[in-house]
Amino acid sequence: MTTSIWQLPIHDTNFPKAKGKWQLADAPVFDTAKPQTSSNFDVTAVLKGCKYPDRAAQFAAWLSSSKESLTALTDPASKSGLFPAVKDASPYVDKIIPTEVFNRKSDSAQVITAAASRVGEQWQCGPDYAAMYSEM
Repeated sequence: MTTSIWQLPIHDTNFPKAKGKWQLADAPVFDTAKPQTSSNFDVTAVLKGCKYPDRAAQFAAWLSSSKESLTALTDPASKSGLFPAVKDASPYVDKIIPTEVFNRKSDSAQVITAAASRVGEQWQCGPDYAAMYSEM
């Protein structure tokens, strides 16, 4: 099952019986010359027709860039389900990993940081990706 940083605290809640049975691993690399990873980051947008587009854009910028917002969004206790598109996720990785889910494996942060460094411009999920969530 592929996942992203922001989904990890949610797994802690959704799969309580599987705690300690998960192992983080890097996604398969199909082109070794240009390895890519999906980002699964959230994007905050201001839709056409918004009554206050300037205020909405200001809020979106704050949400994805302020230290206060990033601290709240990446707090595992909040289980926010939102992780902004930041260039460097490494300051947030250690605290967002639910250690009980991964049986306290110490290499989880390195796996995540390596994958984040290869986020590609194009990514296609497998044909059974949506069905996998129903099965889970």
